[in-house]
Amino acid sequence: MSRLCLLFLVFNACLAKASYQEYSQRASEVIAGLSSNYQQTGDYKNHFYSLKNQSKKALVVVSGVAEPVIKYWQIIDFFKANYDLYYWDHLGQGKSAPILPQINSKKIHIDSFKTYDQTLKPFLAHLRPKYEKIHILSHSMGSHIILRQIASQSQLIDKFVAIAPMIDIKTGFIPKSVARFFLKTFYKPFDWAPFQSDQSPKAFFFTSATENFENYQKYFKQKYPKQLSTGVTAGWLLQSLLSIEKINQWDKSQLVVPSQFFTAGKDYIVSSKAAQKFCSDLPDCQSIHYPKGKHQLLIENESIRKDLFAKIKSFLATTE
Repeated sequence: MSRLCLLFLVFNACLAKASYQEYSQRASEVIAGLSSNYQQTGDYKNHFYSLKNQSKKALVVVSGVAEPVIKYWQIIDFFKANYDLYYWDHLGQGKSAPILPQINSKKIHIDSFKTYDQTLKPFLAHLRPKYEKIHILSHSMGSHIILRQIASQSQLIDKFVAIAPMIDIKTGFIPKSVARFFLKTFYKPFDWAPFQSDQSPKAFFFTSATENFENYQKYFKQKYPKQLSTGVTAGWLLQSLLSIEKINQWDKSQLVVPSQFFTAGKDYIVSSKAAQKFCSDLPDCQSIHYPKGKHQLLIENESIRKDLFAKIKSFLATTE
């Protein structure tokens, strides 16, 4: 029995190694084919990747908090044939500069969500005259920021895909008003937010496909260690709660961009119910729910990812 167990462990280890080698090789190939660019907006310097195929349509990928956008390099294989692709790094994430140079690179901090707006808006405005269609594929906080863009400059975006959108953050039994009070009273803006640290997050909270998460973590630790963030500051969390309160007070009928929301039944980070309700209040929004999925649907198990990308392709292709 012991020999059988040993053989089983060795077999699994070999499979994991082979899987990572395939991941690493393909990731390196794809990332090597991208152009690396920078945009200066006042004192802020944002990085973005691009892959141009002379298309009349653009797909802009916008990540969530505390993750480099190139984490989602696999999206490229699904969409490069039909779109020029752009990957936007938020301030302090990926290869973008933090809002202040003294901030620990593992911490994500923002002074106001307006700062995200002010840097992303000119980027989209620069793309607008170049393309007949500009679509957004965003995750979590990225979806929140895009909704803020739609509220102020809807003409910059033709269609919007939101993966596990940050419409509300889960704070357990603590009311949002109490959370805001504690963050203002007992924390300095640059302190780690509660339950945040310089330790890498656990896969369990983000995806049921543990191997996908571990491959990403291992690859970026080896290849791009400076792009790995581990959490957010108290200042970022406070600003996110303030922005969440704001967007949920909007008149949703004014948000006219056709949208597609994907939510997960086992999301421990954001509220899927809040996202579904928000989508139902929009004039044109499809809601797709994966009961067994977790927060990072883009790196979930293959059955979820296959269905998700098929639905995104179909949604974006409609009326084009």
